[in-house]
Amino acid sequence: GGRRINTDLSLEATYGRRDGDDNLDASLSYRVGPKTTINASYSEALETSQERAVSNLAQLSFDPDTGQLIDDRTGQPFTGDLDPFSFDDGTTRTRTLRLGANHRSGRDVFNLSGSAGTSDGDGEDDEDFYETTLSWSRRLSSELSLNSSIGYERNEFEDEDRTDDTYSFDLGLNYQLSSDVRAVLRYDFELQDSTDNDESYYENAVTIGVNISF
Repeated sequence: GGRRINTDLSLEATYGRRDGDDNLDASLSYRVGPKTTINASYSEALETSQERAVSNLAQLSFDPDTGQLIDDRTGQPFTGDLDPFSFDDGTTRTRTLRLGANHRSGRDVFNLSGSAGTSDGDGEDDEDFYETTLSWSRRLSSELSLNSSIGYERNEFEDEDRTDDTYSFDLGLNYQLSSDVRAVLRYDFELQDSTDNDESYYENAVTIGVNISF
């Protein structure tokens, strides 16, 4: 259950068992000042990759100031990766620690987050990962906002004796055409450097679109 210790500090934790294994989730949020918040969470669960994807979707919310989807566990913009682990039909035990900080200054919002985790597939598909992201957004006017982020992720696949280092950058503009319609212009860059040359790549993408809320 959750408990608000005081107006600045809140703590929430849940515990359960599945198939004889423990499941633990705990999160802490501390408001350092009127404009700065620190978040920390730890999760431990036995799930299939499909179940992890569904539970991760439930953690997303919409930020009306920037027009972005936000991961409520970290306060960071949603990057499109539903899960840091491989998507397959196996059941794995995942352990994930997340830390994040959010600061607002005038029209600017800064977010810094980091996470580390392991995936244990009973001797198969074992994986460790480490990730950090820094993001910034600024409201240029009542209709126009600018946002950007840079990130780094490291994935270590024990079974394949492979390591992937992924670097990402994005820059976007959001224009509110009306209360329900928003135009989006976005640039994304991603570079993956892998010890397996077949897994190395880089991507450049420009997205132009319109989002409609119902």
